[in-house]
Amino acid sequence: MSRFLFATFGSLGDLHPYIAISKELIERGHEAVIATIEEYQNTIEGAGVEFARVRPNMSELGDFPTLIARLFDTHRGMEYLMRNLVMQHARTAYKHLLEASDGADLLVSHPLAVTLPLVAEHRKLPWASTVLAPMSLLSALDPPVIA
Repeated sequence: MSRFLFATFGSLGDLHPYIAISKELIERGHEAVIATIEEYQNTIEGAGVEFARVRPNMSELGDFPTLIARLFDTHRGMEYLMRNLVMQHARTAYKHLLEASDGADLLVSHPLAVTLPLVAEHRKLPWASTVLAPMSLLSALDPPVIA
């Protein structure tokens, strides 16, 4: 039996694939933990999957409509996401993921869980990166366009 840690940050669209994979792993006799923001704790535990908290919480990120407007800004949205939502909280996220990875056999990260590879290196554990959003599959021939 193996223990899997999934680390994600983002919307429910980022969360639900990890819930589905976790449930299947549990069904097959493994353990699965999803490390993400506190607001998803009830959803994760309600699905029968173990939850581990990682900051920042949505409440720490400010007014939701303003946050969404900044994230979907055509010219500065990605910069805002990385600078203000991901990197600003990297030390805390690393600490929480290091704790959550205790006893894990494999670490699996969402693209925005940028500190999980560092945790994997520290713990000498295998790590797999996932890409869920088509927009993350960059192509010079077919560049993504934000609506």
